[in-house]
Amino acid sequence: MSPLQGPRARRFVSWLAFGVAGTEVIVAAASTAVHLPEPYSPGWLGFAFEMPFLVVPLVVVGVALRSSRRGIAMTTAVIALLLALYPAGVLLGHAFWGGDWQGYSAAEKILDLLLYAPPAAVYLAALLVELPAFARRPLRH
Repeated sequence: MSPLQGPRARRFVSWLAFGVAGTEVIVAAASTAVHLPEPYSPGWLGFAFEMPFLVVPLVVVGVALRSSRRGIAMTTAVIALLLALYPAGVLLGHAFWGGDWQGYSAAEKILDLLLYAPPAAVYLAALLVELPAFARRPLRH
C-alpha cells in the first residue's frame, strides 16, 4: 500500500482539513482587517459571507474523509476536485488574468496566498487519498 492510501493517510488529511479550516478563520479576519480602510471594502459583512465558502467545505471534507464507505469516498473525491477550483481560480486570477494585485501591498498579497493556497492544497490531498475508492478492490479499514 502506498503512503497515499489507507486509513492513516485519510485520517491525516482529515485533521489537516480541520486545522486549515480553523486557520482560515484567523487569516480571513486578518485579511478583512487589512482591507477595512479601503473605500470599496465590504468590511466584516464580507468576512461573514466568505466563511461559508472557505471554512464550511473544509469541515465537510474533513468529516467525509473519516468514513470508510466507498460511495462517500468517491463523492468526496469528486467534490474535493470541484472545491479546489475556487481557491485555485482566485489565485490564478490574481496572478495571471487580473490586474488587481498591482495595487496590493506585500501584506495583502501574503494574506491572499494564505487564504486561498492551503484550502486548494487540502482539497487536492483529499482527492489523492480518496482516489483508491474508484478501484475495484475493497477499501481497507
